[in-house]
Amino acid sequence: MKHYAVVPLPLLLAACFLSPMAMAQDTFRLTVLGYQWTTTHNTMTFTWPGHSNTSCNGSTYVNGNISNNGDIYANGTSSSTCSTTFTPPSSQNIDIRKPVVYILAESDTSRMVMTCTRNVRWSQCHALNPGAFLGRIEKGHLEVQATLGKKDEWIKFDVVQQTAISGKSSNAATPASSGDGTMSAARVVEMLNSRFVADKVVGYAESAGDTLTIHSERASGMRFHMMLADKRELETLRAAGFKTVLYTNDADVNLKGDVESGRIETQQASK
Repeated sequence: MKHYAVVPLPLLLAACFLSPMAMAQDTFRLTVLGYQWTTTHNTMTFTWPGHSNTSCNGSTYVNGNISNNGDIYANGTSSSTCSTTFTPPSSQNIDIRKPVVYILAESDTSRMVMTCTRNVRWSQCHALNPGAFLGRIEKGHLEVQATLGKKDEWIKFDVVQQTAISGKSSNAATPASSGDGTMSAARVVEMLNSRFVADKVVGYAESAGDTLTIHSERASGMRFHMMLADKRELETLRAAGFKTVLYTNDADVNLKGDVESGRIETQQASK
């Protein structure tokens, strides 16, 4: 059975951050750090009773006569045989296997291990790729918003372990956000690099001033157009202080985009 991880949005950057404007009052930011699938085994014993079946075969022979004065004389013989078959009670052990995913994530105040189980083939239980998501508490369960197919769905999880991290170190090397709640430039770079590792794609991101540079073996003009067409991504980049995005495979694809307008400024082919 194959398992697929859910990416928040189908683009390169979308799985890494969400615009603060998209957050409702009853939701909160949730950063997925990693996930792991496992399989539970539950042996079920089914039993059913025995039964018996009896069949009989017989024959009867009668011989008689009537005398001249009207008396009736008769004699006969009969025989029968019966056989019984018995089926004893039976039982069978069946191993019930269910895929279970464990996800390590953190909010602004805690780090947690979330889990869900795929009880049926059409279950909405999915893994979440490392990146930023929206979370909420609904009827005692943690729900995370992710894109399934072409639309956003709320996936239900149980929290099996939770640790408070409200006292985050102030000298952390990569702050998650600035004072107004927007994602910092360093955090954007960190999340992009995490995505490269998680997707096993050769590439890395770096920043210098107000320029974000993304090096990727998959760089293409189409991917860059899709990236700049996403208003939520551009809003996050602007909030992080970026004005220019460079997108390259360090070979024949060298693209430059303006974050403010969302337009590609230059496209340089290989020499």
